[in-house]
Amino acid sequence: MGWFSLKSSHPLTDSVELKRVLEALPGLEPATALDETRTWLESLVQAEDMKIEQCLDLILRLDEATLGHARRFGRDYLMAQDLGRSEEYRLWNGNHSYWAQLVAAYEYCLARHASAGKQQINPLLLLLLQARLLHAYAAGIKWAQFRHTPAVGYYWQGAGRIYLAAQAAGAERKIIPIYPNTAESSVEREYLLLLMLHSSSLSNLLPLEVEIAERLVAYLAPQLVFTDQMDPANVYWVDAARPLPPSRIVRPPEMTPSLRFLRPGTALEKIVEIRTRITKSGAVPADLQLGGQFSPQVVLPVLEHLAQNWQSQLPQRNHQRHQVRSRLHVIHGFAAIHAKLSREGAGAGADNSAEETWIAEDVSLGGMGAEVPLGAKEWIRIGALIGVQPEGGDNWLVGLIRRFSRGEGGGSVGIQTIGKAPQAVVADCGGLPTHLVLLDLPALPPAEVIASGKLLVEIITVDAVLESSSFEAGIPMTTLVTGRALRLRPQTVIEHGTDFVIARFQIDILS
Repeated sequence: MGWFSLKSSHPLTDSVELKRVLEALPGLEPATALDETRTWLESLVQAEDMKIEQCLDLILRLDEATLGHARRFGRDYLMAQDLGRSEEYRLWNGNHSYWAQLVAAYEYCLARHASAGKQQINPLLLLLLQARLLHAYAAGIKWAQFRHTPAVGYYWQGAGRIYLAAQAAGAERKIIPIYPNTAESSVEREYLLLLMLHSSSLSNLLPLEVEIAERLVAYLAPQLVFTDQMDPANVYWVDAARPLPPSRIVRPPEMTPSLRFLRPGTALEKIVEIRTRITKSGAVPADLQLGGQFSPQVVLPVLEHLAQNWQSQLPQRNHQRHQVRSRLHVIHGFAAIHAKLSREGAGAGADNSAEETWIAEDVSLGGMGAEVPLGAKEWIRIGALIGVQPEGGDNWLVGLIRRFSRGEGGGSVGIQTIGKAPQAVVADCGGLPTHLVLLDLPALPPAEVIASGKLLVEIITVDAVLESSSFEAGIPMTTLVTGRALRLRPQTVIEHGTDFVIARFQIDILS
């Protein structure tokens, strides 16, 4: 970037102060660096006595100097375990606020350039501004998604406006280095990556899975197709002039000059190839460049998720949904569910202090959808373990939240039912009491059959939920269920939660 000698009151127009600030940033802690840069960016958009190219130059420099900190601070959020509500929000807000301020700074430069009435920023620098702003929009939309919040409409409209402006100038496919020491890209490629990622049902993914999906979409970019032509193979569409995210094609949209279409092209075949490589080697290939080392157990479900959502026809639901409108009583967390089932199993009085009320919107044999009045209920996230009792019912169900999105007035969740007749038990695991919730215990052979000594041919299993710290592979436990003595022998872990596991046990009937 060029250096300027202009009369402005802003301290960063002084070369000595600018050098000090830029040299100090790398040595700061990520959170502190983002706060400092955000403060500088906020001050620059108020410096109306500064020429636009000088203002843009300073913003570009601050952006570059802070990018590494933004990535590290983002990893802190994604990789942290068992964060409290306030700490999780602090990390999220620090990242989200930084990208929002960077968006505002670049938008300020673009608005001043557009209102000048003459060319104020040279074409190559303008293209870099457009690419950087598109990158900041993508980051802002992604960080909103991490908390399952819809991005503000003008981010989508702004991203589309940049693409259309670059296309009008014939520069949308011009390859440029958007940041130093990173792969080169173009405005069209960055816009395509943003659209394809957010066409992929991200409300079903955890934040870390969203991050991995973003990296995988970038890896698959050469196979993806972005076009302004109608084609039966197209899967998604977007109107780049409107403040809306991309949508799956259900019926042909009304044609407009700003309408664009997306499809996976040969990406589905590439995903099959990647899955085969991972399965054969037992490791994730380094050339995927996922931004960290992840196990196949983490990456393969994300690949499968992308493959399913990029199909021209979505997989049919296993169970038909029925529209309803009824209240649900909800509790969350293993301890609360075990305590609730234990009290009701023992005939104790109900303790409703921890219950919440949601509204069921639809039900099926496999689960239900529900409206959630969010308020302060920040515990809701993908994979959360919940107990649900439909209004008027006399039993509790156990489920997992598989989909979550926020709106202005509340949220919407998709719940998979994993237990329709759960039972809370306390088992003996080598002398240690272990709490379990048995999910749908199958019918057991009569006690007289066991007493007769007849050999049982059928292997009986049951799935159960227990605290992560209580599960020990290969260590059997014994328990009493409705007067029957059972030995539970761990077979396999079905799913890991934040503080629980779902495991399958083989049952030995002792009496």
